[in-house]
Amino acid sequence: MRPRSIVFAVAALLALAPAVTRAADPATMESHWYVAPFAGYHAFDSDWGARLYGRPEVGVNEAPHLGGRLGWLWSSGLGLELAGGWTSTKLDSAGSDVADLTWMHASANLIYQPAAGTFGAPYLGAGFGAGRATHTNGPGAVAF
Repeated sequence: MRPRSIVFAVAALLALAPAVTRAADPATMESHWYVAPFAGYHAFDSDWGARLYGRPEVGVNEAPHLGGRLGWLWSSGLGLELAGGWTSTKLDSAGSDVADLTWMHASANLIYQPAAGTFGAPYLGAGFGAGRATHTNGPGAVAF
């Protein structure tokens, strides 16, 4: 991640902190469903090609990432959540695109959120998930 991106992300979190920290009274929190779409930017590991294809010269371009979360939160603050996301990008080698790459992931989590805020609140989560990368060869693609 670029230093400018990190500064922007920290500034955005600090700007939203007052809205998130205005939590409701935990005694009055009701059980509820929630849906949370999200967007971000996916920075892939620099050694992707070496680890997955045995070809260190193959890299992955960074790209936007889209996804969402669906969950149920009980009044006790415990909840279950399903999450997933998608990134569409390119594999490159020596500065030229060699294939289209689609990265998808899904997870299931147990969460604990002690209080709900106006626009969300901090929570603790643990779970399991899986990711899948698929690529299609484009014109002039190298064989993987």
